Amino acid sequence: CRTFLYNYILSKQMNGSLILRLEDTDIKRNTKDSLDEIIKDLNWLNLTWDEGPDKVGEYGPYKQSEKIQLYKKVAHQFVNEGKAYFCFCSKEELHEKKEKSKMMKKKYIYSRKCRNMNNEQIKMKLEQNISYSIRFKSPLKRKIVLKDILKGDIIDEVLEDFIILRSNELPTYNFSVSVDDYLMKITHVIRGVEHISNTFKQILILETLNADIPHYAHIPVITTEEKKKISKRNNEYLIRNLREEGFKPECVVNYMTTLGWGSVSKKEFYTMNELIDTFNIHKVNKSSVVFDIKKLKWMNKKYMLEQDNETYVREAEEYMINNNILSSNEYKEFVELCVDIFKYEVHNYFELKECILNALKYEHHVNDYLNNGDIYLKQVSFLLYDWFRKNDVKDNNEYLEMKMINDFDTLIDDIVKSTNLKKNQVLLKIRLLLTFQSKGIPFIYLIKLWASARKHNIPNYFSLEKRFLHLKNIFNF
Repeated sequence: CRTFLYNYILSKQMNGSLILRLEDTDIKRNTKDSLDEIIKDLNWLNLTWDEGPDKVGEYGPYKQSEKIQLYKKVAHQFVNEGKAYFCFCSKEELHEKKEKSKMMKKKYIYSRKCRNMNNEQIKMKLEQNISYSIRFKSPLKRKIVLKDILKGDIIDEVLEDFIILRSNELPTYNFSVSVDDYLMKITHVIRGVEHISNTFKQILILETLNADIPHYAHIPVITTEEKKKISKRNNEYLIRNLREEGFKPECVVNYMTTLGWGSVSKKEFYTMNELIDTFNIHKVNKSSVVFDIKKLKWMNKKYMLEQDNETYVREAEEYMINNNILSSNEYKEFVELCVDIFKYEVHNYFELKECILNALKYEHHVNDYLNNGDIYLKQVSFLLYDWFRKNDVKDNNEYLEMKMINDFDTLIDDIVKSTNLKKNQVLLKIRLLLTFQSKGIPFIYLIKLWASARKHNIPNYFSLEKRFLHLKNIFNF
């Protein structure tokens, strides 16, 4: 996400074209579902591109899987030009040599066994239908300079003749992206620092194609709070998870762009236009950065509170419908009340959903408190039920709710006098008895929420009358 964001912003700053390319030749890692998920994430973040699978332009096709024959043609062209060669070494032979290197604690480097085979030897192998890969003929003892926007000049050498076309006739990553960079006339590449070692190989391939070398910027990795590199197993950091938890996309864009970069003004909140005006790729941190979930939540809460109430309610309602909490958009009044009650407590729409469900649920475990020796709980429950018995109008929950709201302060005062408990102790016991929870929003708000849930037939609603009747069954009044 962050690398796409930086490429997106840079393309806007330079009035360039951003190409969305799907590198999908690794069938095991790049399934259709995973690629669709990437597109879904980018669409959710409101990030667009100038060319891609859904926006055909001058430089398609955009899926590498649709260009296999092209990569094969270029690889064989390299062979004909003496820039690459057929390697007939079997997988078993190569595996054995790798294992020997491993045992000797040495880095495995291909021996270049097939590099100098003559035409007769090659012809014989081909006639015998011996499987082959194609290896790039790396220059011997040549230093390669990678001019990186962030890290400056990085000098290294490619020590092995690396494979560009596998024995199954699929291109390797370094080969396919280099051919694409050449054909698509790519001028700038922003990607993760883990690709630096690949870039030296790509430079060699691009030079062989007589292509202009793009400007590269390799940005540092994002880590967890434990300073471990984020992987697909760290679900809480994935864009998909942030989307499903109801974060606002503009907040995620803001946070991800400023993660490891900040303007001189130390400003934290930006619109996309402000990011395009202000962002400077040269000022991105060179060291790894920590993804701070707490800060993202703090920022998202700010975004949610600063939006107008109509937007807040509409987005909350959409989230509830998408997560099967509400069945349609006919519950606006109920959602408005929920937003009014919980908006200062929550950091995203998932937390809002959880607060609502928590307020509506009724899970009986009062015996846990009785067994802990709470001698006042039964006394308070009797006084509470006595109030209910005197005021209950059967099957008229609306009357009961309004009566309890109006009488609540008097009821609390009466129980305080009868038990010699403090007011906050009485409030806690009433909460335990009617919700089986020890904390939550003010009880008056709970009653209002239950009233609205009853009025709108919200699923999982448990009426106030049923809660009182349940007390009778528990304590055998």
